[in-house]
Order: sequence, then C-alpha cells, then structure tokens
Amino acid sequence: MLKFYDEICSRIMKKDDILAQIFNELAAALSEEINSDHGGFDNQHQIDQSAKNLPKLANEISNRILNGDKINIYPGGFPGKCHSVCVCKAFGKWNSYKYGFKGTAKYLVEEYFVNCLKINQSILILTFAWDELDFIEKFKDKFENYIKQGKIICVVLVTINGFSIQYLR
Repeated sequence: MLKFYDEICSRIMKKDDILAQIFNELAAALSEEINSDHGGFDNQHQIDQSAKNLPKLANEISNRILNGDKINIYPGGFPGKCHSVCVCKAFGKWNSYKYGFKGTAKYLVEEYFVNCLKINQSILILTFAWDELDFIEKFKDKFENYIKQGKIICVVLVTINGFSIQYLR
C-alpha cells in the first residue's frame, strides 16, 4: 500500500511540513487498515468504519504535531471553531454528497473557505474517488482562488495500490 508514499510525503513537505507530517501518520494508519482487510475495502460499510476512526486518529496526531491545537475534520470531528489545519475524508463515490469528493468539495467551497479563511492555512483531502474533468469544471477555479489567499490544498487519492497526489498547490 505504501507505493509512492515517500515521494508524496516529500512533495507535500515542499509546500507544508506540518501537512506532510499529518499525511505521513494518516497514510500509515490507512495503509494498515486497508492491508489488514486483505485486499482493501469491499463495501461502503467498511469505508464508513475506516472514516469513523479518522477523527480520533487526527486528534492524537494534532496533540503530537501541533502541540495540542486541534484539526478540523470534515465530515465529523471538530466542526466547531476554525483551526489552521483541516483534514477531509472523501471516502465515498465521487458524486456522493454525503461521503464523496463532490460533497466534501462543495462544503469546503461554500462554507469552510468563507468561514475559516483568516485562520485556516492548509487542507488535506483524502479521497477514494477522483474525476479530473469534473474537478476542473466544478472546483478547480474555486480552489485556486483560495490558494491565492496564501493557503495550501492537497488532494490525495487513496487506493489499495497506493497513494497519488491529484492536486497540490
């Protein structure tokens, strides 16, 4: 599962050390969970179970890496006040507005970018689905506008074959 793992960590590190450390720990945990299932996730229930563990893991990571500062987790987790780092888990199908990338991106664009602009510095989106053409058509310009404010967004596709960066600015 750790295919391209080191390369991805180093590419993220060139943009943001803290985001790279967070990815490092989350990726290791996801790899372990996917590998323990002997070949990956078979259904939405297993994906949902993995997603439920992410807020607890992110909280543990934030205590070590961010000296106790919290991480916004979407969906779930720390929805309260804004924090410097946001981790999104888009573990459903691309078009799913509840669990997929499209719903996560819609939330980021319509709510998080507006409400957390002054505090947030970086966003890591872990996704199980990617549609390049739909991303370009619906979200790329909005992501680029957020980045122009000095922010960093990293989208990493997670599969049983490894990780790949789909977007990093």
